[in-house]
Order: sequence, then structure tokens, then C-alpha cells
Amino acid sequence: MFVSLIVATYNRRSLMIRCMESLIRQTYPRERYEIIVCCDGCDDETEAGLRPYIGRGVTVFSIVHSGKVAAVNAALGKARGEIGIFLDDDMEANEAFIDSHVRAHQKAGGEFLAITGYSEAVVPPDCSELVFQLAKGYEQYFEGLGASDHAPCPGDLTGGNFSIPLRQLRELGSFNETYVFQRDDTEFAVRWMERGFRIGFAPDARTKMFLDLTPSALIDRAESRGRNDYRLGLEHPWCLKSLAYYRVLITPNVCRRWRVLWAGAPFAAAVFRTARLYWPNNLRLQNWEYAARYCLGIRKQAGSWEAFLGLRRSHASQSASFPHSPSDRTLSEVS
Repeated sequence: MFVSLIVATYNRRSLMIRCMESLIRQTYPRERYEIIVCCDGCDDETEAGLRPYIGRGVTVFSIVHSGKVAAVNAALGKARGEIGIFLDDDMEANEAFIDSHVRAHQKAGGEFLAITGYSEAVVPPDCSELVFQLAKGYEQYFEGLGASDHAPCPGDLTGGNFSIPLRQLRELGSFNETYVFQRDDTEFAVRWMERGFRIGFAPDARTKMFLDLTPSALIDRAESRGRNDYRLGLEHPWCLKSLAYYRVLITPNVCRRWRVLWAGAPFAAAVFRTARLYWPNNLRLQNWEYAARYCLGIRKQAGSWEAFLGLRRSHASQSASFPHSPSDRTLSEVS
């Protein structure tokens, strides 16, 4: 198979160079794959740092800063491969990375299959408890994918390390650029599964994923995730069981706590942010602020508590008739 490796990057020059170094050292025949990097409006000399690699199947280009999804789609427009492998710029692939993805597709025997690889989370020695908690969450996530009793769900596709037949991807309309920054991979997985296609797991397709993040950077993502999670539940009700707020809808005591949080989410988020100025390393405060901002994102998107609870009815009517409903396992929980 001819393979296209696709990476979008924004102002992470050193990480992107490390990623590139790992991609040019693959055991897969060099003439059978290309590397396409889209710089999403980088202003840190990322493109200049990658210039020595250009040629021999390596393409690097820039677009006006438009977000990761737009950058991935722009790179996809240049791809010539039968299979596209997508990975994040903070990843370092092992030498058999491409080989492992290709073998998984060959083993499928032509069945339309998206493949998620294994990404080992690597944290700096001085990382915060919140980032360490995130790394443990990733570890549990990949262990779950490999479990014998795992039931398929849209969360099985992780946008940082996956591969897919490019013709079918394009037929589905590529990635939805209105899902800015968060949940674009899950939204695509939902559409993929609705077509009856499967998502598989290739644990040998390994990368190291370097999580050099601050607690504030993680927390600032919560509102966007809340908005897009609500959209997913509204547009594709059958996938609600894969979303973090599902427990809120089905568990009465969690629903009651969230009703209070819903009413005061802006105030709560501001209070927790202020408190973190005095106790910056308090994990409980960090998780509370994340939950408040996640709730705030849903509130802004839904408009009212009644509209949010209305997801229960649409889920009940659609999930009963859809054959690929996800399992009861939630990938994350907001309590």
C-alpha cells in the first residue's frame, strides 16, 4: 500500500522536528509512503525548521491560522495514499509504526476499517497532578480498547494516532471544521460507524505522546469540549453513552448536583479560577473548575436546562433502532 502520513502543527517547532525524525526512520519502504505537514499559521519558524526535510516524499506547507481540523483537511487535499495515517505533532512514532497500521488493514481483507494505534503518554518529571491524572486516563483508555469484552463506540477512534482508507474518508466529507479544536475525531467516528464501518485497535502501532501541558491549558479546553459534546448528543443521539455527561442524564443524584452547577456555572468557574491563584496545585480545585467550565460550555450551546434534559428523549427514540449503539462504558465522567 502507498501510505500518506498527515500531521497538522501549530507553534511547536521542536516537537514537530522530533516527530518528523521518527517518521523518516520507519521500517516501511521509504518509496511507499509520503509525509505531509500543514503548518497552521505558525509564527515560530516551524516551517523553516522543517525545510531540510522537504523532498523525497516530504511536503511542508502553511495556511492562514484556521485551527487543527482545517489544517488536517488541507493536508488531506494533497494526500496520494490508499491509506492515510494521522498523528499529532507531539508524538514520536516507533520504527514499525507504519508497518503495524498497514498490517492491520491488510488483515481486515478489504473491510472498511479505521485503526487506532497505541499512544504512550509521557509526562515531564515535574508535571502537575492534573496532567499525571490525564496520562493515567490515557493508559486506562488504551487498556480498555484491548480488553476482550470491549464493545465498540465512537470514542475508539483517537485523532492523534489512527489510520483509514482515504477514499472512504473523502466520501464521508473529511473532518467537520465546525467542531473546532475538540471532538472532531469523535464526530467523524460517529459518521463512520453510522455507515456500518468498524474501528479496530492495533496496539503495535505505537507512538510516544509528550504531554507537556499546564493545568490551565487543560482546563481552558473544557468549555469547548462541553459545547461540542452537546452538539454530538443533539446531532447523533445514539452516541450519548460515549459522552461524559451521560451519567448526568441517567443518574438522579448526579442530575440534581448538576442542576445546581448549571445555575451557577459562570460564578463557580470564576471562583475556582480565583481560588487556584492561592492554591495553584490543588487537584480538587482544578477538577472542580474543569467540571464548571465543561458545564458552562454545554449551557451556552443548549440554551436551557430543559433543552439539555431533552437529549434523554431523542436518545431513547434513536438508540433503540440503531444497530451500532456504543456500550455503557463512558470514556470519562463528570461527577
